[in-house]
Amino acid sequence: MSPAPAAVAPPDRDRDLYLRLPVAVSILELEDHADPASLRVVDVNHRLYRSTRDALIGRRLVDIVPQAVESGRAAIYAEVVRTGRGCELGPIDPASAPILDGVYVIRAVPLAAERTVAVVFLDVTVQRRLEASEQLSRSQLMRVQEVAQVGSWVWRLPDGPILWSDEMARMLGRPKSEAPSPSGPPPSWVDPADNAALVAQVAALLRDRRPRE
Repeated sequence: MSPAPAAVAPPDRDRDLYLRLPVAVSILELEDHADPASLRVVDVNHRLYRSTRDALIGRRLVDIVPQAVESGRAAIYAEVVRTGRGCELGPIDPASAPILDGVYVIRAVPLAAERTVAVVFLDVTVQRRLEASEQLSRSQLMRVQEVAQVGSWVWRLPDGPILWSDEMARMLGRPKSEAPSPSGPPPSWVDPADNAALVAQVAALLRDRRPRE
């Protein structure tokens, strides 16, 4: 009687799926459940950590990115393995992880294979630069309004709040939290003689959707 064939482990389809993603992915294995520093790289799909794939596979995460242990990220990856629940970290920039080449949001996802986790790196560098530029533009606008003593307000249609600038609030002598409600009557600090004109102008703006002086 011939011996039974040896059991063959099924392919880890989850792992292959993540490695085919068009973003950087690192597959980690937790060798000792009690020790996050025992995480080692099993596979990667893109050039990551400013290193080649062959230079990463088989190495411990702590040897590649010491900050991963110091910052607690390795402990979080280990917890994902132990609990089977994924999580999201970040954004993480080169200041906190010098080995990275940009700003990333990191998603840690448990895999079907025992003790493994997929670490997915989503590059948000451009998004962060745009946000910083927008913040700078907003600061510059506030400064110009302050110098020119001109205020502005924004109504987020159709039924969102009215937001006004710091200079508008200062000119009216009101805190920014007292911006008028779009659904309510004109505020009491508007001259009663101007109420009808104010309501008519707002109605015309909503109807025509064209700038007005």
